[in-house]
Amino acid sequence: MAQSARMLPCHHAVGGLVGQPYRSCYGRFLSLHARSSLFDSRTGAFDPGNWVFSPEWWGTQGCGWGRNPGTTVFEQPSHKGNGLVSVTAHPASSSGLEDWPELSKLLQGRQVTSCEWRVLRFNHETRQSVAKVVVVEGQDYEEPYLVQVPSCLAFEYLKSMVSVGLSSINCAGLNLELVAQGKSKMRCLCIGLGGGSLPLFLANKLQGCFMEVVEIDKTVISAATECMGFPKNAFKVLQQSDHGLSLRNALESSFVQEGLGIQRHSYAKYTNDVSHTASSLWGKLPDRIIGVEADGVAYVRNLLKDIGLKGQHYDLAFIDAYDGKDDVPSGFWNRGGPFLTGLRDLLNPHHGTAVVNLHTDSLPPSFLERIRGEFGPGFDPHLPGGKQLQEISQMYRDELLWCQRHSNALKGAAFTVAVPRQQNICLVVSRGIIGMKSCIVQNLTSAACYLERVLDIPFPMSKRVARGFKLVP
Repeated sequence: MAQSARMLPCHHAVGGLVGQPYRSCYGRFLSLHARSSLFDSRTGAFDPGNWVFSPEWWGTQGCGWGRNPGTTVFEQPSHKGNGLVSVTAHPASSSGLEDWPELSKLLQGRQVTSCEWRVLRFNHETRQSVAKVVVVEGQDYEEPYLVQVPSCLAFEYLKSMVSVGLSSINCAGLNLELVAQGKSKMRCLCIGLGGGSLPLFLANKLQGCFMEVVEIDKTVISAATECMGFPKNAFKVLQQSDHGLSLRNALESSFVQEGLGIQRHSYAKYTNDVSHTASSLWGKLPDRIIGVEADGVAYVRNLLKDIGLKGQHYDLAFIDAYDGKDDVPSGFWNRGGPFLTGLRDLLNPHHGTAVVNLHTDSLPPSFLERIRGEFGPGFDPHLPGGKQLQEISQMYRDELLWCQRHSNALKGAAFTVAVPRQQNICLVVSRGIIGMKSCIVQNLTSAACYLERVLDIPFPMSKRVARGFKLVP
């Protein structure tokens, strides 16, 4: 018997958790002792997702070192293998306006009533996503509206994925400055929604970027749109018969073509229409984000069924798919499987780039082991994170870089970088990058420094693109 969903109030959730004196004192502490680290030394941009804020949202679940467990605002069982999906709310020390300066121009007299962190978890422990949200009062009897701060990436691995992804595709030949200005278009695929912070960040920084987000779990979509501040009108329902170029064109049009069976699917709690408050705050940003409730493997496979797909390639793809056991589903890395072979044909043949979030599958060596050079059983210092990670990396490299079947040479480069503070590895496969290791690292670092300034990135990308850099052997 299926367990019924339990929805809890998601507005003003942390009002009773801590008082205003705590928030004021903690804010002054940050101002006095840690504020200097919140600004990027190169651009001067304020980083609303700086790691100094992590104790506010980390929580105490699973022996976590956060300040409090937060208040549960969403709890519902998944029917797609993710266990129990929950969202907790935690008080943020910032006001919201300093995190999102443009917001003051969009409020039009409305008030920000609170600023909170929202943490999406699987089975109460696995921290799947983090978002910073502001609660804005509604107008004309509207409910208060939850809006995610689009410039905030709280997880370190997301910052690394963005850094290496954008730097790689810039090195491969795509002019991201023109994309940022909206003078050139860019297609980006995201497998896995989480709280939606990655697609929101990219759409906010790149005015010419069109995002396609694929999420298999309806429960995750509900959590993101109800309690994580992701736009409620972004997701459509994908019918099993829809595929190919006709599907993509229908999704990217400003209206729904009923003949294709595509329907708008709102997860709004009180209404199926987007409120006036939501429309005025988001502007046209959600128009460039298309969300589809579908299996990522099937979605990629079905897109290839349309023979007219030529010229409709993805420039950049992010794969961030994990199940309730914190494992990458095998369908996303089977050699010769429909996902990798499909992605091979869907990526731009000249500069197509894929970025994959992976976990290390071996425990890091102790200090003494590193000093002596003697490691415990199962650890190989030459493998970037473990045997399974090595296998997945080689499969992506082989499938995506041998894109010209008549050629026996690799067309591009595959490498991994280490994520600071988290046990994650970013795998990058890019068709437009060539050269030796030192040359690639130098070019990536130069591109990252350039993009930090051009895109006004609030965190140092250049430090991330070379951290633990290793070519896939």
